[in-house]
Amino acid sequence: PKLFSRFARNSDGGFIFFFGGEVEKEEKRLRAARAKKARLLASIRKRRDRQRQAYSEVRRAARRLQRLLKGWAAEAKQRNQWSFQDRKGLLPWPVSGKILSRFDPVRGTASSTLTFKTGITLAAKRGEPVRAVGGGKVMYADRLRGYGNLLVLAHGKSLYTVYAHATVATVRVGDRVEEGQPIARVGEGGPLGRPAIYFEVRHLGKPQDPLRWLRVRTP
Repeated sequence: PKLFSRFARNSDGGFIFFFGGEVEKEEKRLRAARAKKARLLASIRKRRDRQRQAYSEVRRAARRLQRLLKGWAAEAKQRNQWSFQDRKGLLPWPVSGKILSRFDPVRGTASSTLTFKTGITLAAKRGEPVRAVGGGKVMYADRLRGYGNLLVLAHGKSLYTVYAHATVATVRVGDRVEEGQPIARVGEGGPLGRPAIYFEVRHLGKPQDPLRWLRVRTP
């Protein structure tokens, strides 16, 4: 009879006996199992290392984004330290032409409406760019009877500027514009039958004298 050459305890506490060539087979199976377990553990460690690395990269990216946001906020604060209202008397002119008509609102006798002289009319050359006198948001960009092609910019704190008799606007409703940015071009006809721009400043809906807002021109 064959004598067993190896034995091992099974899960029930008993013994399993191996005879002859079965020993080599069992040892081969155990080596394969240990190698598989080692590969599995190595894979788990590698995956865990990748997760740690990804988490570290995310944290670094979050810190960098936070620094950028703080920097942008500081730049915006410095850039916008003066509001539109603070620049009263210092604003650039929408076009460079001379004044053709001045601010002189007259209340109508038959109604409470104001005449068209709630702003100023400025001479201009056909095709000359019309520039925003301050940073703001485009609220209106379309034709309006009596004004021709009309642009209205909101500057915050219920302050608005109005540009009339332009040809084609180069901005659209919702656009943000900067001070001095071209927003339209001068058309052929104006309120006086010549190339010109009509310009208003309004606060809480009430017309203001634009010349009190625009910077004083040097001769």
